[in-house]
Amino acid sequence: MGVAAFTCEQRDTTQIMALAAHVNNVLTQSGTDGLAAVCLHSLEDIAAWATAWMRLDSVSQARHCYFQSHDWCRAWLEQHGDEGCTPFVIMLLRGSEAVAVLPLMRQTEFGCVRVLRPLGDPHTQYGNVLTGAGTLTACEMALLRQTLQSGSRADSIIINYIPEGSPLAEVLGPETRARELDNAAAQLDLSAPRLPGDHLAGLSKNQRRARRKSQAILGELGPLRLDVLRPGDSGYVSAIHHCVALKKNWIKHTGRIGSGLDYAGHGEFLARLPADTSRDGGIVFALKAGEASVAYEIGFLQRGHYYSYLGAFVWGLRHASPGTLQIEMTLDWLAANGAETFDLLGNPVDYKAQWSNREVALACHVLDLTGAGRIYSRLWVRMVRPMLKSAYHRLPTDVRRAATVLRLLDLSQLKSA
Repeated sequence: MGVAAFTCEQRDTTQIMALAAHVNNVLTQSGTDGLAAVCLHSLEDIAAWATAWMRLDSVSQARHCYFQSHDWCRAWLEQHGDEGCTPFVIMLLRGSEAVAVLPLMRQTEFGCVRVLRPLGDPHTQYGNVLTGAGTLTACEMALLRQTLQSGSRADSIIINYIPEGSPLAEVLGPETRARELDNAAAQLDLSAPRLPGDHLAGLSKNQRRARRKSQAILGELGPLRLDVLRPGDSGYVSAIHHCVALKKNWIKHTGRIGSGLDYAGHGEFLARLPADTSRDGGIVFALKAGEASVAYEIGFLQRGHYYSYLGAFVWGLRHASPGTLQIEMTLDWLAANGAETFDLLGNPVDYKAQWSNREVALACHVLDLTGAGRIYSRLWVRMVRPMLKSAYHRLPTDVRRAATVLRLLDLSQLKSA
């Protein structure tokens, strides 16, 4: 373990880099007012500082920070850490107490470009920094910025889905914002008094007729009910695996891109997240028609904020819209159990607009530290990749479906090789 010290008023990048060059494992930088930065580069480092991280989790009132929790980050690394990434977690300390945690990881792209991204990407849905109250002091920002730039050993820092109001955007600076990659998260405010079935009031006559038809079709399989499963409950693990399998089947039939589900053992990762993750933790909603599960939703609760992470339904019953009924019943349960926000996360699509009444702006920030990083981010991240993605989505569904099947076959061959 090495130690490098300087005050947060120092701005000499050359000096900082010289200090960082002598550090092998955990880089510690000291600032004013007892403030220090510690960089964690392995699961062993994270385990050593787990208590401070989890203590900050337990008292934090910051918004949109579930994916910066200790349990999410540590479990992700334990399951997916061999996917060619190196942890780079910055923890700001005042005395023995953590005041901020920024979980990142370094990956090598195209065999030569070192890129720093949010730890857990592409599964992490918000790029953020965990703090006590959702804010950072000027000194904390300065020390975080210095540590980020001097200790990352990256060519480019790319952080997607930074929510509006996050101090991380100010740490990176407005000049790093890639506006062409802006996004938005769809959310439904559940804080107002709500009764079961309130969502039906806004439906048209035709929509209500379609809803009754769906209930009748599914009702032929047996009585409809919503099972709510938490970690440790019987059927929780099997429900997660079934949901993931149904989602993969939907991707195959619709020709969508779902690269995150290609990670080996992602169902196992979701199933083993601790029950006390960020106080509330994982939850699965399963719509049952008789004894048959026809739709699922995997999500996470955090201080009244519900993150809708993954939804799926039985493809053969799509004409009966089981996913719609599941969401309606889930909203009733959330409202009755004190949730204030139903968060459909980023990437707006038509169905999300139906279930939301507000948007949270999400920004992408790109900070290039070397010439290689600048070429990579400007050509690939900000130009070629978005063009290819847009072109792919404009293809006819049949063409996309064929491409998806070929990709899945190729992945299967690679995994069996």
